[in-house]
Amino acid sequence: MQSMKNEGGYALLTVMLTIVLFMILFMAFMGQAFSTMKQNRVIEKSSQSVALAEAGISYYHAEVKNLYEIKQETVYDDVKAKIDADRAAGRPIDAEYYKTYAADLMEMEIIKGLEETADIKSGDNLYKSIPVNGKPNDSIEITIDKQSIKYNSNTNEILLKFTSKGAEEGKISTLTGNMAINISNQGLGTGPDITFLPPKFNIVTEPSNVRPECLNPSSLSAALASTSTKAGCTQILLQEDKAFGVNVNNLENTLIYSNHKLTIGATSGNINKAENVKIFADSLEVKSNVNNFIQSKLETNNDAIFGNNLTIHYSNLYIGGNLSVLGQQFTLENSGNSGNSSTGENSTIFVRGTVRFPKATTAAGTIMCVQGDMHAETLTHSGELYIKGKLFVNGLEIPSLTNVFKTANTDPAKLKQKCGATFDPPELFIGWGENVSNNVIYN
Repeated sequence: MQSMKNEGGYALLTVMLTIVLFMILFMAFMGQAFSTMKQNRVIEKSSQSVALAEAGISYYHAEVKNLYEIKQETVYDDVKAKIDADRAAGRPIDAEYYKTYAADLMEMEIIKGLEETADIKSGDNLYKSIPVNGKPNDSIEITIDKQSIKYNSNTNEILLKFTSKGAEEGKISTLTGNMAINISNQGLGTGPDITFLPPKFNIVTEPSNVRPECLNPSSLSAALASTSTKAGCTQILLQEDKAFGVNVNNLENTLIYSNHKLTIGATSGNINKAENVKIFADSLEVKSNVNNFIQSKLETNNDAIFGNNLTIHYSNLYIGGNLSVLGQQFTLENSGNSGNSSTGENSTIFVRGTVRFPKATTAAGTIMCVQGDMHAETLTHSGELYIKGKLFVNGLEIPSLTNVFKTANTDPAKLKQKCGATFDPPELFIGWGENVSNNVIYN
């Protein structure tokens, strides 16, 4: 009997020990689970604060890039004003100098723009807070060190350094950002890409609504010819270099426009008569004669070369480069055999480069404006010549001649009236780089 009681007591004790053991294990698992949940919550807060800090990096990147783009016009205006003042003072115009000048201006404009949008300015630091929608306890704060915004001439970059703090329910994460703005597309020298190009005359404009058969025709004479089924082209648009190897006869009431090189005649080729014609080309070469260019306009961005004689009646030539006549005779007249020449305007030639003529004759009432030197084998001159360079006849410099006016001694208003934009200074073009890079450091 006593033995049975002892066995019952042991069994009860075993059950109780088992229950206690399971309770201890249960409590341990519950504690571990609570600890894991707590750790996950901390990690989640940390992850959210890092995400907010990363959002601050993106925000600042976009703001600086926008400033860089909108300030380019301001910098252009300031650089142009500086160049105009230097020209007026007779100082040399050096593109490399203005590249560095433009880069320094852009650095200052970016700093100025960031100061204007900052919430707090303290010493060399700018502070900007960005609210988080729907979460009043969360925030993004950007700190910008103004002293770090520097133009590095070695790398041709504007460098910026800043920090972004993201706060989420008391947890703060800080990231450091380093930005680099490459201010040159070409990567040559220092500063942005600065070039000076002569202003265009903009006399002959590109045609619109050009008929398909008049766009890049393979034969100029065929395009101009009328048939029983179609009218000849009155507007011809060339979108590539073209060389037409035949004569062009009786060219009338036609516009030929090319932003490329235009060649008339592969080895020889004349324009035997052109009346009320407009021609524009990036550069032009006529292999042989241009006879009777009447009441017409010719404009080029660059050189114009005539392989033989050139005769002009009541017409205007606007040459952005050099003008060369390689034949025996150049004639600039205010008369002709067009039948209505008395109604024409005076013949004028405007050349931004050098002029080379054989035997040259200019009639009374005609005007020539030449920015470079002018060379002629012989010169019978009755018109007006305004020249910035030197005049040479048969290889000898002619320091003075009747109706030859040096631009330096001519009233600017009169020069503008007579010569239009021929002597205008080159236009400033600034090309900026587009690469804005970020390097983020996770602290």
